[in-house]
Amino acid sequence: MSAFGESPDGTIEILNIVPMQGPGGIVAASCDAAISLAVDEINAGAGFLGREIHTTNIDGGRNPHEVADEVSALLATGMVHAITGWHTSAVRSAVARANASRVPYVSPPDTRA
Repeated sequence: MSAFGESPDGTIEILNIVPMQGPGGIVAASCDAAISLAVDEINAGAGFLGREIHTTNIDGGRNPHEVADEVSALLATGMVHAITGWHTSAVRSAVARANASRVPYVSPPDTRA
């Protein structure tokens, strides 16, 4: 197994969390298109830190604890280098706890007052 931060093929793995079901599922296609475009443009250049980016999408439309459990399992492999996505604040909170600052996590701002 590779050391943390390294992948066998030298890519940077980004976990992308978007709702694929429920009310938020209506944005899944546009979210997927946006990240695909960004990845394609970055990889067409020098990549990120000279490395190609790869994304894995998971369904953020599920129960927040189910999403967090999947994130925890994926982080445990040491093969996830960052997390991003568009999802509810409940999912964001659960994922932030599961991540515990192990990798960078970029998500929409929490809009609760």
